Amino acid sequence: MRPSKSPHPCRGGGRRCLARSAHTPGLKAQHFAMSAPPLWRRTVSEILILGSGTSEGVPRVSCLTASPPSCQTCLAAAQPDSKSRRRNTSIVVRKSVPGNPDERPRNVLFDCGKFFYEAAMTWFPKHSIRELDAVVLTHPHADHVLGMDDLRDFTLNVSDNPKPLPVFLDAPTMARVKQIFPYMVDREKAQSAVPNCAFIGIAQGAELAAPFEVAQGVLRITPLRVQHGRHMTALGFRFGDVSHIPDVSSVPDETLELMGGTRLLIVDALNPMGSNPTHFCLDDAVQLAERIRPERVVLVDATHRWPAHEDANDMLRERFSALDWTFELAHDGQRIDCAIYSI
Repeated sequence: MRPSKSPHPCRGGGRRCLARSAHTPGLKAQHFAMSAPPLWRRTVSEILILGSGTSEGVPRVSCLTASPPSCQTCLAAAQPDSKSRRRNTSIVVRKSVPGNPDERPRNVLFDCGKFFYEAAMTWFPKHSIRELDAVVLTHPHADHVLGMDDLRDFTLNVSDNPKPLPVFLDAPTMARVKQIFPYMVDREKAQSAVPNCAFIGIAQGAELAAPFEVAQGVLRITPLRVQHGRHMTALGFRFGDVSHIPDVSSVPDETLELMGGTRLLIVDALNPMGSNPTHFCLDDAVQLAERIRPERVVLVDATHRWPAHEDANDMLRERFSALDWTFELAHDGQRIDCAIYSI
């Protein structure tokens, strides 16, 4: 079991450690405990939410141009600096270099969708992010890959490192990238300067759940294969005590085993009510949390059917106040301080 004095991995989040909490009565679920690593293996880390919304983003143009406009979420999202603005879901994991606290943090981008350029313009200067050390892709949908051409600025104009930017992805995502960006894969097809990327296959064959390292070994990641609708799979990822699953409709048992000991869960929750054939909605995210029992649940991939940000989180606090873990709707630009341990 986790030592009682182990520091909370994601400050500002959960309540007491769930390894010491009673299970929900009648719930048929197993709680997997994970021993905390020694303090010398913990490093200063943070997760930056670049985007918290679904493919079309929030606000919708159709809502803003309605006569008269009636969608309160989209109207709120259109205001300057609104936390209800929801770009395509994406995160940056920032992790210090073990043993070298004076070096800049390593920055790993998870997904690079249609709104990547806008999100980077908005949040990278505010958080002093200049370089990217790796990109990790979950699946080949437009809201997760269509911003990849904008990686050229980071590979051509920012870094002094002549080596290509590593992009980690599975075989279906690689096939789609070849179709959309053939010049990124085969530079002989380029007509001008293109992103300098090296594509590295993960989560394939017998190595389906094999961990891999990025940013010169600073971050170790385990793929989490999930369903994304009946006919497609996608990847989530586990790093340290964090599980990140942005697009999911069901989680296989073998993936649940890999999520044991998760303390921070970042997960798909398309709508606050109802169900969807290709995504989790709120009730699905709750059921997953009941099975793995994290300390903090951060909801992403939100549509305009969620209320405005503050109203949504008021609703979540009221509904889940009796639980031993917290639920919150993420917002673009949100920072989550963590202590992701080194392997």
